[in-house]
Amino acid sequence: VSLVAATCCLVSQVWAHGEGGEHPWEWAGVFELTGGETYTWSATRGAGGAYADPDMKVAIVPLGDHGHLEDAKPTAEAAFYDSATLWQTMISGDSVPLATTGVNAIRLYFDQTTWISLFRFVPSATGYFVMFTQHMPWEFEREFHFFKDDHGHDVEPLEEDPTEEAAAVVEENVEGVGVAIGAAAITALPTLLVLLFVGPFVDRLGSGYFPEMKSFASGAIFAVAAFLMLPESIHMAGAGLDESAGHAVWGTAVMCGWLIGILVHHIGDMVHEKASSARGSDAIEDKVQGEGGKVDVAVAAAVTFGDFWHNFVDGMVIGFSARACSSSTLWATVAASVAHETPQEIADYIVLITKANLNWRMALGLNLFAALSTVVGAAIGHGVDVSDNVQGIFLAMGAGVYLFVAVTELAPSILEIRTPMVMSSMTRLLVFAIGATLIGLVLYQPSALWAVTAATVAHEAPQEIADYIILITKANLR
Repeated sequence: VSLVAATCCLVSQVWAHGEGGEHPWEWAGVFELTGGETYTWSATRGAGGAYADPDMKVAIVPLGDHGHLEDAKPTAEAAFYDSATLWQTMISGDSVPLATTGVNAIRLYFDQTTWISLFRFVPSATGYFVMFTQHMPWEFEREFHFFKDDHGHDVEPLEEDPTEEAAAVVEENVEGVGVAIGAAAITALPTLLVLLFVGPFVDRLGSGYFPEMKSFASGAIFAVAAFLMLPESIHMAGAGLDESAGHAVWGTAVMCGWLIGILVHHIGDMVHEKASSARGSDAIEDKVQGEGGKVDVAVAAAVTFGDFWHNFVDGMVIGFSARACSSSTLWATVAASVAHETPQEIADYIVLITKANLNWRMALGLNLFAALSTVVGAAIGHGVDVSDNVQGIFLAMGAGVYLFVAVTELAPSILEIRTPMVMSSMTRLLVFAIGATLIGLVLYQPSALWAVTAATVAHEAPQEIADYIILITKANLR
């Protein structure tokens, strides 16, 4: 999904812990502390009369007599991500010694009854200590520095990431919820325009072209699941869990998504009285080839379900980017989303036409409905912190639904070839590869410039497809 562009700003904030940066902490600083001396960390209420957050995790990693911030990051990451980490509770007025080995995992709880909370740290030996904080320390700073020694002098970090000035620049670029919703809406507009342009011509094609169209759709939808949704979801769904538990959660979610496709299919069959013990293999084969004239609610529901959640997750990423990333990152995220959404929506549209037997207006309406879930996701993503696990589970379930559509529903059209067999085989494999390639191109765009380039490619491809359809249907070329 569009996380490909957004990870340059804040993967961990968006999905793991609701924080910023590339890690589960917002800020890190290296301090040289003297053994036995008492250092005071303070937090004060903001101008609105409340603390910026009710509590804050701080991982303090000792480095001895030398070292840099980067040297301590692996230890801090292990502490934040490991669900077995025991965070020592500190309330205002507490004092704790700082060990010189391992990691000091501390959770500060701010005193809601007074304007300031004070926490005292006593290093057991002189050396360098790196503090990784869940929130920016200056969010709790008013009138005096947040970290002082026992003489009342400010203790400044020797190295920090980010600096207050750099964080202020990012903060200035943060956009409001209106911009987030507008950006999300933009991702739906190109798809709507493409479908309005291509849709009527796809609807007029004869059923003889349906296998090739289904092969294209299978390639595009398979690629969305394999290249984008599954790789992202496996990291998110297992955040904070050990490897085996994380894989179990992820795998279960994927299989649940596939089973949802099956259940929706069964329910659709029962509603339309298609499923019965008297149905023979010929009737089943007809259904696989999509030759029936009735609307197949099962297929339409499965496609729309997967597309809805996929777009919803994209919208949440856009919302988080608008809230916490620079404007350039936000629009790079939008460009990446447009780049993969356009061919994917065309593929979904083809499935609704050729497999679910919808007319082009109904198919367009369902596509638009699913596309607008991006706007809902953006509004929620801008205002609500969502855990990595929840987002990853929904994304994995969406991938499972897409695998059901691409492999279970559409693959038979790729397998069944007609005469001349060699040409039929080459054509179906080629259009499958084209559909997958249009999605795969997005995966390898490392910057906003390339994301925009990918969006342009994705825009031109459906236009060329539409021109080709006109030549076939209007000019009667073969």
